[in-house]
Amino acid sequence: MYIAMQTRSKTSSTRKTRKIRGGNSKGSKDSKGSKGSKDSKGSKGSKDSKGSKDSKGKPVSAESYVIDTCPICFDHLSTTPIIVTKCKHAFHENCLIGWCSAQQHGNKTCPVCRADIETTCNEKAPFNSLEIFGYTGPFLRGGEDYNNAKALTLMANPKFDPNVRATYFHGDPETFSLFWHLVRNLNWTLLEELLKHPDLVIPVADAAAHAGSDKIRKLVIKYKKVPKALKKLWM
Repeated sequence: MYIAMQTRSKTSSTRKTRKIRGGNSKGSKDSKGSKGSKDSKGSKGSKDSKGSKDSKGKPVSAESYVIDTCPICFDHLSTTPIIVTKCKHAFHENCLIGWCSAQQHGNKTCPVCRADIETTCNEKAPFNSLEIFGYTGPFLRGGEDYNNAKALTLMANPKFDPNVRATYFHGDPETFSLFWHLVRNLNWTLLEELLKHPDLVIPVADAAAHAGSDKIRKLVIKYKKVPKALKKLWM
């Protein structure tokens, strides 16, 4: 009898222990999947804190930020003088001048909407005689008539330098005169216009390089542009 009672008490105590352990394991599962932890991670407050604000602490919309920013350098427009184009886009003056100077081939267009802003560029950007080489080389876009018209407009400017020089061969730093470039490309229309310029001085080396062409010699003699060193040989 005593042994049987002792066995029952041990069995009941073992059951109680299992119940207690089972209860603790359920509680641990609830604590891991609690909603509070999810809410803390995805709280709205953290999202709102990422939005940009102005100096008064008010949120700034993306649209107003873009309007107040130069589309070329992405800096605030209030930092330097600005230019507003006919297409109603605002830029820093220096940024737009640099953009205009870089567009040597084809029409000068707005960086935002690609509208024609050549008039604005011509009014604001300083005159650069080197731009003519963008209309005199081989394989130009727009056709010969278009590029000749652009080049003639540059040559007609009182600030145009007829003795401007530029490189010709890729990777070669040596520069050649505009006269040399036009003869090389057989552009007779622009060559005659260049020879008419009163300030043109043809380098001896450039003239001698094309001394074998009767047509070139006759044109240079016609417009009285023969270098002094070659007058005895050519005339």
